Amino acid sequence: MQIQKLHDGLAKVITPVSRIFNGVGASMALLMVLLVAANVISRGIFGYALTGVVELEEIMLIVLVFGAMGHAQLGNKHIGVDFFTSHLPDSIQLKLSCFTQLLSGWFFLMCTWQSLVISHTYWVENDTTLMLKISKAPLTMIIALGLLLLGLALIKDGLKTSAELMEKGQGLWAGAAWFISFILILGVLAPEWFGWGLEYDANEWLWGVALLALLFSGMLIGGALGFLGAIGMAWCFGSDAGLGVVSKDVVHSLPVLRLAVCI
Repeated sequence: MQIQKLHDGLAKVITPVSRIFNGVGASMALLMVLLVAANVISRGIFGYALTGVVELEEIMLIVLVFGAMGHAQLGNKHIGVDFFTSHLPDSIQLKLSCFTQLLSGWFFLMCTWQSLVISHTYWVENDTTLMLKISKAPLTMIIALGLLLLGLALIKDGLKTSAELMEKGQGLWAGAAWFISFILILGVLAPEWFGWGLEYDANEWLWGVALLALLFSGMLIGGALGFLGAIGMAWCFGSDAGLGVVSKDVVHSLPVLRLAVCI
């Protein structure tokens, strides 16, 4: 089957890259421990702290977190709430998984694109970190690579689920999942194409229901929170506001890194 071949081809490309990137990220954990220990010893014995330790820790944390994203998805180790959907019939679980995998995949590929845009901006403006003057452009490229591998891993899973649906004679459901998930992403990029729009202070219950639905659908928690935030801002304030949700300076933003850990 053609879809299965696409799945296998994509897996052959992203699996070794994700494994290597994860290994590099995991090595950062040891370096972070050694760096903190060296800083503590330096303050205790010589009476002064090493310059730029906090900044280096933030940079290594970026490599650690985003280096593991794709590899974790290949092993289905990301966080998702499935205690509700696990009680549904297998056929419904399969259809729901196809939709949430594809929606998450498109969302993280959109985040990849925005990370590349930010990286180019940093390169043009020669933006650097405050203390050590390390260029932010390559750091944002690391973020983009992590998001790319995660997005492609999710698309790979969506291809596999689509193939299973087609084998069961439910190819229409697979096609609907691809179409609806892509349309929803376009709702972030260009809500005006569809005439979508909401008043930010109206229908608050709608966002609560949507958040609960996504969270309890088995979708990745980070993907559900990020997508709903992006499409909510896009519908209320326009596409620039929606893209602004996924266009953050992660280099000095530990809360964003903590959210990334929850993905």
